[in-house]
Amino acid sequence: MKPRTTKSVNPGVVAILLLLFTIVSNGSPASASLVADAGGPYSVLEGGSILLDASGSSADPGDTLTLAWDLDNDGQFDDATGSSVVFQGIDGPSVHPVAVRASTQKTLFWDVENETHQIQKSLFWDFENATSAGSISTSVGAPTGAGISGVASQTGGGPAETFGGGAGKVHLTRFLGPVNYPYIDVTTTSAMRLESISFLHIHNHNPGFPTQFGYQVQLQIDSGSGFSNIGSPLAINAGNSGDTSTINLGSTLIGAGTHRIRWLASGFSSGSNSNTEFFAINDLNLVASV
Repeated sequence: MKPRTTKSVNPGVVAILLLLFTIVSNGSPASASLVADAGGPYSVLEGGSILLDASGSSADPGDTLTLAWDLDNDGQFDDATGSSVVFQGIDGPSVHPVAVRASTQKTLFWDVENETHQIQKSLFWDFENATSAGSISTSVGAPTGAGISGVASQTGGGPAETFGGGAGKVHLTRFLGPVNYPYIDVTTTSAMRLESISFLHIHNHNPGFPTQFGYQVQLQIDSGSGFSNIGSPLAINAGNSGDTSTINLGSTLIGAGTHRIRWLASGFSSGSNSNTEFFAINDLNLVASV
């Protein structure tokens, strides 16, 4: 079954150069100028397609270069010819070799590329299903695949509030700092890699408050041994309130279990928290790969 996504995401797929070798035919020495180059690295989601480009292949001046492709890994270069062909991805996750053969009348030369197909999963929150109890709200994320689930909440300073201007319910935290912060608890049934997290953020910066000149928010993860930073810190200021930011999580590997990801704020102009100013999150999307 092909993965379904709710946001535009990067494929999270890598291609690796596996093998490069020459074969001498008809007793002629291999030409140093004969090169088979399958291009890459290539990225493709399962079931998708991508253009393979071997235009980097070359031969001796005056030689006629012929390029032939093996796209089904049967050892026969009879699937396509020419410098560029379309490869149709197969079901993943899997490793599927594709090869291009460069030939002249004198030599044969192969370049084999491996493609690794990875299934992407995501969790999405629009917070419209949030329920509140006192200063705490809870919202269940919507997964795009099996094996991943999540709940968003905060340690205090909430609960979720309804904003105008089409924002609807947002996950809001006041007195944002080391004590009050929003978080998501993500549960996985197998090892995964966290690829990115994107979210719309809304905040205020009133004169005389600790937030007036801005602050920064750092994502941190705790998988049972304490919090550690993931991704780069995000500068929060009046100019980017209402923006959607994407934090690259660098393919952070997590095992099966429950993992807490929090937004930790610091760098206020005074004190250690935002006072009564608010920091709100909406349209939160966590992307992982298997």
